[in-house]
Amino acid sequence: MSVRKKYAVSETREQLSFFPDRPLVKKYLWLLSCTVAAIIGVCIFYTQLNEGIRILACIFLTYFLITSIYTLVHRCSICIIFDKQQKTVLRKTRFFKPGKLMHFNEAVIIIKRDTGTVHYALGAKKTELVKNYRISEDFSTFSTESKAHQLYKAEILNAVGNLIGKENP
Repeated sequence: MSVRKKYAVSETREQLSFFPDRPLVKKYLWLLSCTVAAIIGVCIFYTQLNEGIRILACIFLTYFLITSIYTLVHRCSICIIFDKQQKTVLRKTRFFKPGKLMHFNEAVIIIKRDTGTVHYALGAKKTELVKNYRISEDFSTFSTESKAHQLYKAEILNAVGNLIGKENP
């Protein structure tokens, strides 16, 4: 699968748009189906489980259920739009109209390194460390030169860098 299809990139003369968390759909559908299967299993064997296991299972399964539904419904539907005519970056979600994040001239691409993962974010100058917006999936720090990471940098990050007038990190 190409990177453009993976992130649902659409580019026209007026705008460039993509869904940064679209690759998470498969993972969270799998998590949701496993959680539902575990809930069914707990319901079937409810009387055979002791009270501590029941409470622990309810807590964990509720957490996994809420997390997977939230990610599938909200987080994977966030679209980042680069409007070339107005030179602004917009963020569109499923339930709200597009909101302006920043202008091209104040946008900065940031590399966020967490424990074991790397992802790219977009922030406004002087506040990029306070408030920034994810524009890529997580890449493993052990495979920062992996094929998926290199394709993302070549296909999407270069296009974003060219739009905002910055070199990619």
